[in-house]
Amino acid sequence: MTTYLAALATTSALALSTGLAHAEDIRIRVSTLSEASGMGRLTNLEAAANVMNAQFAAAGIDKTVVVELASSGAKGWDDLALENLKALAVGQGPDVSVLAHEWVGQYAKAGYAMDMGPQIAAKPWVYDDILPVLWDAAKGADGKIYGIPQDAEIRMFFYNKDMLRKIGKDEAFVDGLPAAVEAGSFTLDDLTALSKEVVDAGAARYGMLHRPNVGIDYLMVFQSYGVRFLDPQTGKLVFPKAQMKAALGWYERNARQGVTPSDNTAMSWDSIQGAFKQEQAFVFHQGVWAVAWQLGEGKGATWPTDAKGYFDKIGWLPAPAAEKGGAPVNLSCIR
Repeated sequence: MTTYLAALATTSALALSTGLAHAEDIRIRVSTLSEASGMGRLTNLEAAANVMNAQFAAAGIDKTVVVELASSGAKGWDDLALENLKALAVGQGPDVSVLAHEWVGQYAKAGYAMDMGPQIAAKPWVYDDILPVLWDAAKGADGKIYGIPQDAEIRMFFYNKDMLRKIGKDEAFVDGLPAAVEAGSFTLDDLTALSKEVVDAGAARYGMLHRPNVGIDYLMVFQSYGVRFLDPQTGKLVFPKAQMKAALGWYERNARQGVTPSDNTAMSWDSIQGAFKQEQAFVFHQGVWAVAWQLGEGKGATWPTDAKGYFDKIGWLPAPAAEKGGAPVNLSCIR
């Protein structure tokens, strides 16, 4: 029996070819990281098994799908991917592996990922609701699809609407920022200027804060400036110096103009998140999982926890275009 390897959409679902014992219990070993922010990467597979088991029961089929979590001491997605590759090499790998999408090609090249094209074509009712652009994350070098996108990252610039109201912006402006970004009429430099206006007016201590360490949040800004690290013609990695200089220049201007503190990369996560939660910062740039602490009781402040109250206070923006008329960028739907 053949099973598939799933992954994320910035992680993608791969397809592994392994054998399962023909028994009353159909046991599927799943390998993924245990993360508080991504428990659905396991529970969704358990839920799918429950659906199949209910269908088996209704059809009088005496089979049960059992999802088994393969324990791992891996400290990160790359470590997990390498660990699974080693196990697969000796025939001991998982049936389903949840991985970051950048590993799809390597698994396909090694022969451990199954070509999912025929399965996808045969079951359009299963796969047709996946955003078309996400399939690119599941393709190997040969253009075939070797995985199924499981989830897509949403990273954005959170902004505090109350601070805009404090400096005299009307509701049309406050609520219209996302549309202006989508239309390409509000750029990254406009966001810098607005953040500086908020700080200069005394509505915030910090105009804009970002993560203090290495991470993929920055890629959104890089892409807005046209940075592409892969030559589509040759498949080789490239380093576009001019575009990178322009992108990093935006961060440099933010620091020089007092929008982002020059020691942002030396700040702790707690101080950065706390500054946004305690309304000392106008903009915070990270991912949708930040909503958990924004709605929680920690970080030194209490915010509205109902949807209407929260979105009246906080707005979300993709990375604005670098130039007027350009397209905004997010990590899950590169345009």
